[in-house]
Amino acid sequence: MTRLTRETFLERFAGKAIDLAELAKDQSLTPELRARIAQADANGDGKIAGRRELERLFSGLDELDRDGSRHSLDVGGERAPTELGRVVTALAAVAVDRPVRGAAAPIEQLLTQHPELKTNQDLLNHFLGLSGGDWKRGQRIAMRFGVDLNAAAANRGATIERGEPTTRAGRSLARLVERNPALKTHQDLINHFLRAGGQRWGRATELARSYGVDLNQLTRTRQAPIELPAPPPAGAPTVTLSTSSAPPDGTSAPPVESPSAAPPPAPAPPPPSADAPSSDAPAVLTTSPNPTRVEPEGTLRQPFLDNERDAARMRLSLTRNQAGEVRRFATIFAQNRERYETVSRATGIPAELIAAIHYRESSMNFGTYLHQGDPLGRPAVHHPRDIPVFHRWEDAAIHALQQKDGVRQALGITADTTDAAALATFAERYNGLGYHNRGLASPYAWSGTSIYQGGRYVADGVFDPRSWDQRPGVIALMSGLQSTSLDQNVANQSAEAAWQQVLAGHDRLRRGESSEAVTFLQGMLQGLGYRLEVDGDFGGQTQLAIEAFQEANGLEVDGVVGSATAAAITAAFNEL
Repeated sequence: MTRLTRETFLERFAGKAIDLAELAKDQSLTPELRARIAQADANGDGKIAGRRELERLFSGLDELDRDGSRHSLDVGGERAPTELGRVVTALAAVAVDRPVRGAAAPIEQLLTQHPELKTNQDLLNHFLGLSGGDWKRGQRIAMRFGVDLNAAAANRGATIERGEPTTRAGRSLARLVERNPALKTHQDLINHFLRAGGQRWGRATELARSYGVDLNQLTRTRQAPIELPAPPPAGAPTVTLSTSSAPPDGTSAPPVESPSAAPPPAPAPPPPSADAPSSDAPAVLTTSPNPTRVEPEGTLRQPFLDNERDAARMRLSLTRNQAGEVRRFATIFAQNRERYETVSRATGIPAELIAAIHYRESSMNFGTYLHQGDPLGRPAVHHPRDIPVFHRWEDAAIHALQQKDGVRQALGITADTTDAAALATFAERYNGLGYHNRGLASPYAWSGTSIYQGGRYVADGVFDPRSWDQRPGVIALMSGLQSTSLDQNVANQSAEAAWQQVLAGHDRLRRGESSEAVTFLQGMLQGLGYRLEVDGDFGGQTQLAIEAFQEANGLEVDGVVGSATAAAITAAFNEL
């Protein structure tokens, strides 16, 4: 005999889906038992699957055991089957292998199964009933059917419309372009929707059409700039993307503004930002060969020559996340410039380089050692560990940089140095020459530029050639201090490569992030039927879709896309 425990029960039905429609045909179970079992169907899809629903089912069955005598699963043979044994046998008979349940169910399926649902109030009651009154969980379940509970609550008495119930308003191309400043031409739009559609032309055209964009039409005018007409007056029809060619299917082109309409007056230029460098501000970084350079000897010579070569051909190549980090870096540097200048005067290292190293070591946390990012006021635990205990950031930073004074002197660095080759070499040596010894550009110095081509140490002494350093390096950070147009340097990073980093567990996507990986994720979610905008910004709707997907697949519901969630989404999308 086998003891029925929670773990043995979950193990028996892991990866299985219990079909309640088939179970209803089993007359060996009483109607009361079948009703008890059906309560475990939390999302109302007619099946019990996933760890959450199976745990709910186990709890319901466990209530049958009032004296402990029915826990043994004797299903026949020498003894007559117990009541609990008969139930589990019946469940096993209708359990089938469960595919990845990724796609959102159409609203028509829900309305067919529940004809009593007529209004938005009925939807609210239905989903809140499934969630036990938990509003957030009710939202996740509703998202599986493309239903926005907030919209339903705002219009409770409205009749449910099949196909598009209580969903968001139409998507805005202007908003998409505003959130993605790298989108300048029709080719940029084509690339964007292809990435969002997993490089599938059919999916890409569907996504583009939801924004009023015809990709087939855009292929004829690839280099044309994106034209966004001014908003129409109240009551006028919405104006979509302006192009000059007719669609290939012979239908009329989307409406455009009349060419006779007077263009709106040009807006006055904004006042200069206090954080933006002026045109006559001193350079922070120079990448041309320095005629007065000091060429070091010994182990620093070859890294310096490599960095000098790379500096001359370097260009910024930032992801949107990295561009945001560079802006954040510039803001914190401006707010704390005097602290960095204090350390600069004591060490002869440029304040901007000190700030960039501070970013790389501890994201500019002034409660940490500059040596390696450990907390101040206690003994260090990471290399280097043999340092005094400091309580002030400035004292610790001066100590850390003075330990590298030999490197500074060998490179001829002073507090006024702007030579990128010397500064990159100092930063690389500060972090260690492990990348140089592998013949690779160091992400500590070059991430966020065209020089860095991937690979990083994911732990002390553990190098992964497939991993990609997601944070900007020292040179990109310092370059950002003198760049007023970071968006022009945002790279069209391969969405597939960015997504591979998530699949490999080297990156995690969460609310507030903006990246090509998020665009790729949103495209797959939309392909699976979740209603959200493919704009590259991980906002509330994206988080809700992720949570709904995680709940449907028995994953931890945290709204964060790690390797397990990424793998499940990819598998579900590939099954379409």
